[in-house]
Amino acid sequence: MAIAIGAALITGSAQNIGRSIALRFLRDGFDIALDDVSSKSDQLSAVASEIQKIGRRTRSVLVDVTIEELKEMAQGAAEGLGGWMSW
Repeated sequence: MAIAIGAALITGSAQNIGRSIALRFLRDGFDIALDDVSSKSDQLSAVASEIQKIGRRTRSVLVDVTIEELKEMAQGAAEGLGGWMSW
């Protein structure tokens, strides 16, 4: 596994723009924390698997970023990935 230059939290990362942004940060050398709403659980798992196959660390969380869970999710992901370089 390659050493990361940092960790990035990408909201809405199960599909479309969020997924593309996550993969771009991945190519730039970041470990990735993914999140999306619970209805996109399967898509989020697929993106996480794709990232892991490339050899980067990832964490994924189902969360509604419009509520208080966001702060808890960000803190947990930062602890698991060693802090944030980009948010």
